Amino acid sequence: MKNFNEYNLQIPFFNKLCDELNIKFPSEIQKKSIENILEEKNQNLNKSINIIKSEAGSGKTLVYFLYLLSYLDINDNNSIQVIYLTPTRELALQTEEYLKIFDNEKIFYKVYIGGKANLPGKIIKEKFNFKQIPKIIVGTLGKLNKILIKKGKLIGNNIFNSFRLIIIDEADKMLDQNKNNQFEFFIKLLIEKLNKNNKSTKIILGTATFSKKEKDFYDKILKNYIKEKNYKWIINNSENTKIKEIDNFSISKNIIELIKIIPEKKHISYYEQKYLIIYNLLSSLQSHYNQCLIFYNEKGKGEELSIDLRNYGLSICFIHGDLNQDQRQLIYEKVKNLEVKIIISTDLFSRGIDLTAVNFVINIDFPKNNFDYYHRIGRTGRFFTNGIALTFVQFNEKDKIKELNGNFKEIISENENDIVKEIESYFVLLGKNERLEESQINKINLLENKNVKKDDFLTQKRRRKQFENESNFGEWKEVKVEKKKIILNEKEYCKKDNNHFCLYCDFFKLFDF
Repeated sequence: MKNFNEYNLQIPFFNKLCDELNIKFPSEIQKKSIENILEEKNQNLNKSINIIKSEAGSGKTLVYFLYLLSYLDINDNNSIQVIYLTPTRELALQTEEYLKIFDNEKIFYKVYIGGKANLPGKIIKEKFNFKQIPKIIVGTLGKLNKILIKKGKLIGNNIFNSFRLIIIDEADKMLDQNKNNQFEFFIKLLIEKLNKNNKSTKIILGTATFSKKEKDFYDKILKNYIKEKNYKWIINNSENTKIKEIDNFSISKNIIELIKIIPEKKHISYYEQKYLIIYNLLSSLQSHYNQCLIFYNEKGKGEELSIDLRNYGLSICFIHGDLNQDQRQLIYEKVKNLEVKIIISTDLFSRGIDLTAVNFVINIDFPKNNFDYYHRIGRTGRFFTNGIALTFVQFNEKDKIKELNGNFKEIISENENDIVKEIESYFVLLGKNERLEESQINKINLLENKNVKKDDFLTQKRRRKQFENESNFGEWKEVKVEKKKIILNEKEYCKKDNNHFCLYCDFFKLFDF
């Protein structure tokens, strides 16, 4: 296999990027993209569209930067040259990490994301700085619309004179943001600018899932750029992937797909059964998983589990779209810096985010659709590493399993301890995560809690639930500081409950008041 240097690409700063990321050999999709770049140079194409379609974790972000750096004019400081669109703020921040590698070079960039908290009495209005025009702009659709569009037109008379490249990451997901044709309108404005440039220009669409619905949509909005539908598809079909029949989606063969059917029982709910299994798995297998990512369909259920597990001494965080940007960024940085072992998330973390240490993904809820499933489990088994994806299926949902068309191995054990042993056997097969350095592994190991409580998880959970139902949560929240001082610092028992297990005290521990 050729390494990057052997291709003699002569793309500015690309070798530096690979060195910083410690990437020496291209993945299959990167190899095909390099071949395409070299081919296009020989053809002198004026306009082109590439659809980069490859499984999660195959290195698509580096592909985007291959094109970005090859189309960038380092000496032109008077024009926006690249617009890089992402569906989430977290994905934009991850892209910024790549750009920071060039902080000492002549590449000025700007990242625009929404959700920044306003100070009391002030409204923050971010404006475009015409005195220092970025070559590269990365951002989310809503924020870029506010920054770059005024009165239905792109701002500035000349700042798009050398505009050459549009990158749309997670192109299928961007359709969800086309309310009132907002996304369609924005892309059409950008295409107008591309069409006015005499130099070669390009549009990149990247995703792991691209159905006929998405293709028809992009055919419609891109026809003003290239009249004929001569898109160049760059698809990963290496031996390291298994192709799904649904829209030809591919996932890494390095992912072990497990499924556990939750039976219907009279005296214990589906969720309580799941919680028992989850608690036993996460507390017993701490030495096997580096980081575990747990997906929920509903924020409320995810919050409930995060409270329960944190109370039992496990290293955990919970992220969802309703948090303000400061909170989301703090959690994102903790996860990336390996300061937390278990991440509970809605589908916010299912797209594009590269979490190096995640080797265990759990779907608490059955995914809403096939694509959500594929993207969720794609957070593990990334870039030649191995991972386990466990999906819970309630008995009344088991007919949906066929829809996923997965290569599942069913967990047949019923006892919680036997389930742990069965899944542990799969972890033994995984081996070492080659993307992690020894220092990172040691840092993760420090997060293990060897003294996790062994109390009856379900009994305490039900007692807390009863307490929350019987208490006025609003009143308790208002006096949380006073109550915390009395109960936690002075260790006094509550007047309502003088038993050894203090419901109020436990309540405050849960919510970190």
